[in-house]
Amino acid sequence: MNYEGFLLVEKLKSRSWPAMCQYVDATLAAMDRWPSAFEWDGMFHPGTMAGFRQFVLCTRTYLAGEGKKRPAGMPLADFLLLKPLCEYLIREGRFPADRLDVFKEIEISSAPVSAPESGERAAG
Repeated sequence: MNYEGFLLVEKLKSRSWPAMCQYVDATLAAMDRWPSAFEWDGMFHPGTMAGFRQFVLCTRTYLAGEGKKRPAGMPLADFLLLKPLCEYLIREGRFPADRLDVFKEIEISSAPVSAPESGERAAG
């Protein structure tokens, strides 16, 4: 899971939609200005900046697209981190309720496959 992405979502989920967009843009601008000094409330783990930047860009795309679909290139586990934002924006009336459908499809498709019965061999 993207821990820095989780922290970003926690900071966003009580803001209005325009304030979310402004915060995401400000985060991207800060990363551009001070890429080596950017950290989240403590130690920043080396090597995760590229993944976090990708998460922030995808979050911006998701918000700009008003939650209609998962941004291209965003891993499913990271996309599921955006579900609380979607739920909040639905409660606030910014997104229609059907925006949660894309999360339901992902949750079903990523459900674990049952283990083979004893005596059966797994394919592969």
